[in-house]
Amino acid sequence: MTRWSLLFLICSFAISSVAIADTEREWFWRLRSDADSVRRTKNDLEERIASSRQQTLDQMGQGMRTITVSLDLGGAYLVNADLANDTLCRVLLCGANLTGADLRGADLTGAILSEEQSLFFECTTPTQFWYADVAGCIFEPVDLPSIASMSTAKGLRSLRWRSSPAALVQLREEFGKLGFKQAEREVVCALRRHDPGFFDKLFLFDLFCEYGSNLSLLVRWVIGLWAACALCYYRFFFTGDGSGIRLIEAIRNRDKHARLWDTFHDDKKESLEFELKYNSSNLVGHWPNPKFAHLDLRLRFIWWALFFSAISAFNIGFRDVNFGRWLRLLTRRDFDLQPYGWVRVISGVQALISVYLVALWILSFVGTPFK
Repeated sequence: MTRWSLLFLICSFAISSVAIADTEREWFWRLRSDADSVRRTKNDLEERIASSRQQTLDQMGQGMRTITVSLDLGGAYLVNADLANDTLCRVLLCGANLTGADLRGADLTGAILSEEQSLFFECTTPTQFWYADVAGCIFEPVDLPSIASMSTAKGLRSLRWRSSPAALVQLREEFGKLGFKQAEREVVCALRRHDPGFFDKLFLFDLFCEYGSNLSLLVRWVIGLWAACALCYYRFFFTGDGSGIRLIEAIRNRDKHARLWDTFHDDKKESLEFELKYNSSNLVGHWPNPKFAHLDLRLRFIWWALFFSAISAFNIGFRDVNFGRWLRLLTRRDFDLQPYGWVRVISGVQALISVYLVALWILSFVGTPFK
């Protein structure tokens, strides 16, 4: 066995030992009245939650109008707690520390999260949700948790409601008042996702930008559309004459590589027109090695496809403001790209979609258009 193999085995054993030790580490929690040395187990918490759920169901079955608190977890230490898909209906969580907790799919219907509704239970601080995962959580508590901590929670876009959106609407308004704009947009997304309207489905607001809460998604859509259309334009360079791109440039800018394409030259004209098509007959005798000639031509086609796709994507202008023209001014040569056939159709569709995506980005950046 070589020394490298021995070193690999030692590293693998060390990594596996750390992983096993981490999985065997027991998670604990404690109530507000417990001493700091108390370590309650996860099974104990699950049994209490199951018992509280049964108590709530019994009260509902008896027709009780006022359902009492089923479980007192006020002020409990629940850091990194695993409460995914748990039913926390009518649970007192005021003052509980849920930092980093997993609340995905949990049901918070009727939960008490702040001191305003829990004076009888002697809670003085609202529930802390710092960096908790609330994706898919049914959010219908009696009151709101700490707004600052809730703004850091993950999965706000996936919050749901069953009977009333009042808690989510109130949460949205509080985020807006305190300046948590991103959290406000995510709660707006959660509200719109519950009951999307006709125009929401028609214009694919959720797919493109998640109702204005994900600006980076819009940027990825623009980049993806640019790359996909560039690939289409590149493939048209190798097809027949029905569709393609013509390069028109001034005669004074003609260089030694202009002979790569078919040239339609007229002494009376001040510009040259090149057909951007792959034609192996134009490569003969221009390079010592034909392989480099083909490679150079393909690289040039990739560049033209990417550049034309960028011009089409930013073919947005009003009077003197024209982004596509500004892109052409960045080059040393004075030229114009003229599509025809299906390339023209694809370019037009790309321009329309890109304008729509850019407009969505601007509106979502400066405000909350879906509120």
